Amino acid sequence: MGFLLGSIPLLTLTSAEDESLIPEWIKNTAKFWVEGNVSDSEFINALQYMIKNGIIEIPEDDSSSSPLDCLTTNNGKIVNVEKGDCYTDTISRIVDGDTIHDGSGNSIRLVLVDSPEMNTDEGKESKKYLESICPVRSTIHVDEDDNQLEGSYGRMIAKVYCQGNNQSLNEKIIENGHGTIYKRFCSVSEFGNEDWSIKYGC
Repeated sequence: MGFLLGSIPLLTLTSAEDESLIPEWIKNTAKFWVEGNVSDSEFINALQYMIKNGIIEIPEDDSSSSPLDCLTTNNGKIVNVEKGDCYTDTISRIVDGDTIHDGSGNSIRLVLVDSPEMNTDEGKESKKYLESICPVRSTIHVDEDDNQLEGSYGRMIAKVYCQGNNQSLNEKIIENGHGTIYKRFCSVSEFGNEDWSIKYGC
């Protein structure tokens, strides 16, 4: 049995037995963490207990090309677990300079990016640039903003990487002059304190 962190099964029970392997206090800790009633460190302690006692294992990562850090570690200790979706898919459509669709039908708004409207020449150029750096059918890695899980007009809000590039599409759009930082959400976004967002105005 696997445990979903975001939408990725990262932790797996080491036995085919049922959930009776998991102590009740750990189940309660997980429940209270999701509800926001216990701290991240308490939840991490529960995960570490299960790993240490062989209840769960973390499978070897075979996606070393992905820049995503959905399960962050520090000297082997888990320090952050994503609450939002974190997954790999493909681009099925590029709507404009800050909105794409993935192959599963999700509409994704590039977090902290404000690109020009499509009824302007600048908007058309922004879309064209995005198409040039990450064309339709490219593999993408999506990291949903933990602090904006409600989305925006039916769109998931996320940082997105195109496979083979460790710089996010969000950053590249702004860096190359095809969008600006969306300052209104700097204090809200999970990514508002990252080097790239600070560099461009957060």
